[in-house]
Amino acid sequence: MTAWADHGPDGSGEPLAFVLRPGNAGSNTATDHIGATRLALAQLPRQLRRKALIRADTAGGTHEFLTWLTAPGRRLAYSAGFTITEDIQDAILKIPADAWTPAYDGDGEVRDGAWVAEITGMLALDGWPAGMRVIVRKERPHPGAQLRFTDIDGHRFTCFATSTEGGQLPDLEVRHRRRARCEDRIRCAKDTGLRNLPSRASRRIRSGARSSPWPADCSRGCR
Repeated sequence: MTAWADHGPDGSGEPLAFVLRPGNAGSNTATDHIGATRLALAQLPRQLRRKALIRADTAGGTHEFLTWLTAPGRRLAYSAGFTITEDIQDAILKIPADAWTPAYDGDGEVRDGAWVAEITGMLALDGWPAGMRVIVRKERPHPGAQLRFTDIDGHRFTCFATSTEGGQLPDLEVRHRRRARCEDRIRCAKDTGLRNLPSRASRRIRSGARSSPWPADCSRGCR
């Protein structure tokens, strides 16, 4: 599990904390997300700790985690994946054709075959943090891609929730999607063979499942 705190205007940043968890650890555990976020924020300069954007995949889109992020005094922004429920599917089917806006690719250019739309006002969001917005992306799957049960009308859909007010939907969506760099760096770190590195810190991490900033330094070589 990696904590990734973003502090640039475009959501740029670095992985700040790696947390090794048991192989049988449960998923969607808000306690783990909160713990990793605390570790990440502790490594930021104090003046930036209340200006960070916390990005997470769908496992981070939980009531407990988002409520913790928005607790009085924290003023943290978030962008977290959001599970597509039946209510969201119903809302997607009701989105007018002219409400879809072309999505961007990673370079900020219009991506052919992908669109975004906001469905916040079409959902009952009782119990979620005030000001939360829900944005959905649809795209045509690549040729040969296997359709999933959440795909509707031949299109693939993903959702995310954000606390960011204003902003163009394509910009918010590509900012959120860029968090996939985190997964790439985790993959690089595994391929590097962190178990085999001659570091006493690595032995401490394996034995005590502790967090250390040293893997972040190592992962920078995996760009």
